[in-house]
Amino acid sequence: MTDIAHRRHFATPEELDKVRRYQEITWHYIESFFDNTQGKDVLDVGASEGWLKKFVRGNYCAIDISPLGDYVLPGTILQVGNLFPDKRFDLIVYEHVLEHVDSPLENLYAAFQIMKPLTSFLFIAVPYVTAPWAWEETTHLHLFNEVNLLKMLIKAGFTPIEWLTLSLRKDAVELWMVSKKL
Repeated sequence: MTDIAHRRHFATPEELDKVRRYQEITWHYIESFFDNTQGKDVLDVGASEGWLKKFVRGNYCAIDISPLGDYVLPGTILQVGNLFPDKRFDLIVYEHVLEHVDSPLENLYAAFQIMKPLTSFLFIAVPYVTAPWAWEETTHLHLFNEVNLLKMLIKAGFTPIEWLTLSLRKDAVELWMVSKKL
């Protein structure tokens, strides 16, 4: 199984190459907020097969309700305390996950509780509300723009530090947001 086997809509080698490039761009953006991830504790929420593992130089922990990777544990952010007792994270990544969960705010509260104070970051990538593909996926329970995601993050206790909308693939406008726990 490739590290992107679950992405059934990317079937050709060319499309798989685009996904790999997307992963590299995403990681380089996330990593730009750290001097180095070596020795850092990273939690990948909704990790599926755990594509981030190949980039993280620190301690990689991954959860998903339907894990596909050998090192991805079954569970949700609400169960992290049982899965990784007494662990606090330097980075939590929600890469195309938050739009699928029943309660995004509850997820953000839970993430806030398990992050290290002052030095930790939260990265979120979601489909942008106006993107056609945001409406096509039946498992998308929530749609986001800058305003509603910012309000949710602030309510959960985070300090948003940067956000952008971008399109790395045709008609795939995304919202990326990075926040800190201060």
